[in-house]
Amino acid sequence: MREWGKYTGVAFEMIATVVLFVFVGRWIDRQWPMSFPVGTFFGALLGVGASLYVILKKF
Repeated sequence: MREWGKYTGVAFEMIATVVLFVFVGRWIDRQWPMSFPVGTFFGALLGVGASLYVILKKF
């Protein structure tokens, strides 16, 4: 049961990190409109990278 809870927490932490970075990217896109949502794109990439870094650092 403890392992299940541990991995569930990891999943929610990863989701929260990616969503936070995407929202920051969307905010950047609203500040500087472009033809392609560059802020959202890089926000998602940075969010995935940051969440992987934090998770791999834990294990």
